[in-house]
Amino acid sequence: MVLLPLFDDRPRTLAGDRPYRLSAFAYLNTSSSETTGRVRLFLESMLERYPMRRREEVHRRLRSLDDTKHLSTAFELLLHEILIRSGHTIIDVEPPLRHSSRRPDYLVETPSGTRFYLEATLAQGPMTRAIMRKATRYGTLDLPLVLAINALGHPANEAAAVDALFGTPNVQGLRQADGAFTGPRGSFNAQISAVISTEGMTPWTAATQAIRTFRNPLARRALADVSWPGDVFTITDGGMETLKGRPLRELLGLSPTWPDTPA
Repeated sequence: MVLLPLFDDRPRTLAGDRPYRLSAFAYLNTSSSETTGRVRLFLESMLERYPMRRREEVHRRLRSLDDTKHLSTAFELLLHEILIRSGHTIIDVEPPLRHSSRRPDYLVETPSGTRFYLEATLAQGPMTRAIMRKATRYGTLDLPLVLAINALGHPANEAAAVDALFGTPNVQGLRQADGAFTGPRGSFNAQISAVISTEGMTPWTAATQAIRTFRNPLARRALADVSWPGDVFTITDGGMETLKGRPLRELLGLSPTWPDTPA
């Protein structure tokens, strides 16, 4: 199967920043700046490493003039790139499940040989709502389930992610039972083994945005290991422990000032 290039072979005459009404893909496709050219090459290189039998669909969705569809697909593509560069194997894209017609995004094998399902989503409102929407989507699974959340709303930062997962603090500083991992009766959404959280992650911002992993302390199936970049947060008897991880830009080979300067 031979795909057309992701971007059109055409003169690019649009100078300056993206106009308000122009879609994200249309701007990439028409901008004449060197910066935009680097992002185009980055996207094309990631697409070339995507599994061939699913590449046509990703190609089509990346070219969408619907920003939500374009950004969600770019996020899935970035996750695929992060996983394969950190030594993981994508066993299947949208693997079939025995008990459901719904399919998570990836079946992944870690460098140590353990497996998990990965599901990616954009959170354009409260992060907790996005997690709840995905939490019961696949029922009881035979492997750990990791949700990757790209928060586009406000607030969107590490503190907001902690609140969304473990509950918002009250006036006494204690966390309330309103998080995705903590309900009124204790353990909540135990089918989720971990959440990868980031904010505004796109091919433009991959060098500067943080990526972090939160383990669910009461998960039905614990995630055996985390081998991708970013900090890892684990609840222990002494509170929350943080294991500092490798910056994402180092794994992706991007400069600190990407995309203004080459990778």
